[in-house]
Amino acid sequence: MNAEPMLISSILRDPDAVHQVRAICEPGHFADEWCRTVYAAACEIAERGNHPTLEVIATETGFGLEQLYAMQIRVESGAEARQFAELVAGAAGLRGLVEWGYGLAQAATDAEPHRYHDVQGDALTQLLAMSEKLGAGCLTSVREAIKQAVADAQGALSRRDRGELPLGYTTGIGALDRALGEGGVVPGQMCVIGAAPGTGKTALGLHIFGATVGQRPGMAHVYATCEMPANRLARRIVASGSGATMDDLKGQGRSTYDVAAQMAGFVQGMAPMNAEIMDRPGLSVADVLAAVRATRAKHQKPVGVVVVDHLHEMRHPRGETGEERIRHTVTALRNLARNENVALVLLAQLNRKRGETKRPQMGHLRGAGAIEEAAHQVLLLYREFREDEREQDGDERRLEAIVAKNRDGGGGGLVAIDFDGSRQRMKGWDE
Repeated sequence: MNAEPMLISSILRDPDAVHQVRAICEPGHFADEWCRTVYAAACEIAERGNHPTLEVIATETGFGLEQLYAMQIRVESGAEARQFAELVAGAAGLRGLVEWGYGLAQAATDAEPHRYHDVQGDALTQLLAMSEKLGAGCLTSVREAIKQAVADAQGALSRRDRGELPLGYTTGIGALDRALGEGGVVPGQMCVIGAAPGTGKTALGLHIFGATVGQRPGMAHVYATCEMPANRLARRIVASGSGATMDDLKGQGRSTYDVAAQMAGFVQGMAPMNAEIMDRPGLSVADVLAAVRATRAKHQKPVGVVVVDHLHEMRHPRGETGEERIRHTVTALRNLARNENVALVLLAQLNRKRGETKRPQMGHLRGAGAIEEAAHQVLLLYREFREDEREQDGDERRLEAIVAKNRDGGGGGLVAIDFDGSRQRMKGWDE
């Protein structure tokens, strides 16, 4: 299992990470004996109030420093330790279920006919015991939750002091990262980006996707779309990366030689990408979940950012009203973000009419009540020149991201973005 060595690597890279994962993962959760031994030693060292550094663990376990160092360099930091720990603990739970089911089936097969009711009673007893265990696993004492929150905060401060990556995944726009808090979009949370058609929501979704792919090469990422085919998305990526305009790539711009040279340079300098596009009309939540798990299995890496483009083109479950159908979908996507520990960026459509307030408000989102309830952050995009073609006073490259909701940091902020639509490039207005 890949998550086990990755968790050990995270702890060896950042000894403070062990304090973040001890409440989630126990030594008995490890299938690999070597990883189990190292993890148990790190936990015991931390329990004694010492720092589980590489050298101390080597002394405790008897393993060579070279062997431990080879494991340490598999990750860039300990920032993803919590996610690896949840994968290890989850896999251990699944192994337990499989072993229990096999034992129960074996008992039923071996039992004599007159002992059928005894076997059935034993099965019920074991089911009740497992139910109690699962229920208890959902409880966290307030004291432990506070200790974990303090440990998370200390970890964030330590990462900042060491110049390491923050908890969140960058949007690629510094001012937007600061407005959202925690360095950008956050694993386990859902950020909704709402905009009128043609304003730039897909461009911002792709910009966040590309920025995170570059910032987090040790993770995999997914762009799930039901609005445009993969080759059209790729064309936007090529324009942004190469500097060629969208017209150039359609054969309507500069000379073929110039454009070809730019594209060749972009492809030649392109770094390896652990990223996938799911292109499916009528995308469902089940499709998004399948894409996340298939990407994790294909790349053998945890999934970081998942962009879904867009909510109002998705296939929703049946419901009495449109609002109810959207509520089911956004709630399921929020739960997906939490359960899979991914930063989910959900693009959505604004319902605007001429004559309304220029800058959009939460109520302009289609299904606003359900979205506001489910989302952790909501950004509303606005471009002045899009509202009325007769009004050309505003700079046509200025795109405003209005922070309409930020569960952990309030709302009401505004971030100005310089959006070069011809090349699908974005940066902070003052950058």
